[in-house]
Amino acid sequence: MEQTLAIADAWQRAGAPGVTLIPSHGFRSLQERTRTLELRHFVNLASILKQMDETVHLLFSMVDDHLVDALIGAARAVLKDPLTPRTGVGFVLDVDRSFGGPEDGA
Repeated sequence: MEQTLAIADAWQRAGAPGVTLIPSHGFRSLQERTRTLELRHFVNLASILKQMDETVHLLFSMVDDHLVDALIGAARAVLKDPLTPRTGVGFVLDVDRSFGGPEDGA
């Protein structure tokens, strides 16, 4: 969580108008964790999710093109070596349309 907050803070300092954090669990990590336990029913995975210490966070921010490189650089500065296993994956998506937020005028 420390790195997540550091990246969110760095993104804001780099100009992101907002950053959304979503806690999540990777299914592969969950499978690895449950292999060590004896589970009889899939429904037991929900209780394991509640007990897992290893929560990952998805970070989202919608920014103009000119800020993308700055945010990538900010994340890399926090992560030091983003290619280390279990560090995360970064990607950029073009957004054709959006609504809501300060620019919507709604």
